[in-house]
Amino acid sequence: LRELVDNYDETVKPADDELVIHLRLGDVINRDTHSVQELLQDYQNYVGGDGNYEKADWNQYVKPLKYYEKMFPPFRNKINTITLMCGSMGHDDPYGGYNVCKGAECLEKKATNNNTNKSFEYASKIKEFFENMGIPVNMRMDTHPDSDFVYMVRAKHFIPGGGGFSELVKNVR
Repeated sequence: LRELVDNYDETVKPADDELVIHLRLGDVINRDTHSVQELLQDYQNYVGGDGNYEKADWNQYVKPLKYYEKMFPPFRNKINTITLMCGSMGHDDPYGGYNVCKGAECLEKKATNNNTNKSFEYASKIKEFFENMGIPVNMRMDTHPDSDFVYMVRAKHFIPGGGGFSELVKNVR
């Protein structure tokens, strides 16, 4: 993976004053039995529609607001913008995926997809949380996974989300 990053297009990188935050969305929110409010309120173990789950830290894919409250302070005086990165919020995306857009534009597109409403709502709340601090927030959604991986590894400032993708990024950084 290090070779992928080293040989990837040099233009795929965040600005030095940009904080990149990976959000784990999609199935772990859309299929979870917890409400978005519950997911934002406290750490929750993923519980699918069948009611089965394992109570373990690794099973807390979706981070609550207090996670960001804890992780953000060291970056506050080092950044001027935040980019929230997330993969597809649904496999039946009518917009074809692989796009980079400003926050509201991305979220408006995703809001039309009924299968992704919980992911959309969660991402909107995280975006709003940081915007309320007066920080401009961009969304980088549904871009190519290789590009996303490189972008996060090359970020000077990074907050991981839950799941294996963020774990790989942390291991290669």
